[in-house]
Amino acid sequence: MKHTKVFIIMGQSNTLEMGVVMGEKDGTLERAVKQENLYGFLTDAEGKWTDRQDVRNVSVMVGKGVYRNDWLTISGNKIGIEIGIGHHLGNAVDASIMILKSSIGNRGLGWDLLPPGSEIYEFIAMEKKTKKETTWIYAGYKQYDDDTANAKKVLAYIGEH
Repeated sequence: MKHTKVFIIMGQSNTLEMGVVMGEKDGTLERAVKQENLYGFLTDAEGKWTDRQDVRNVSVMVGKGVYRNDWLTISGNKIGIEIGIGHHLGNAVDASIMILKSSIGNRGLGWDLLPPGSEIYEFIAMEKKTKKETTWIYAGYKQYDDDTANAKKVLAYIGEH
């Protein structure tokens, strides 16, 4: 039986695929690789994006489910932090790798994604339509709980990924 080492990435929009791949503009991956000679490990001898058959790239999000389940490569026009991390882990670890990203955007790490043991607080919001105050006692833990629950669901069926 072959073992797989799983590395879980949790966070907010900084963990999502926000990096632009194609284009000549400053800040694109294509420019960084082809013009600035950076990140050579991302292309093969023919200049095509590398395809890591030893690193699985799985992403899950609340409300979206599993939205990525493929070998680590550059596909589409957006990339995330898993690309660099996955390549280096694939080189350093003598096992199959799964990068499991469970995150969602528009969240604050010090507000929405607090791990167990953090101070409990209440969030009071004013409803725009009804002008009623709503108290949310679950503030801070919900996103952490959602992200860990999603990661556990993927791990429960790791063979599918």
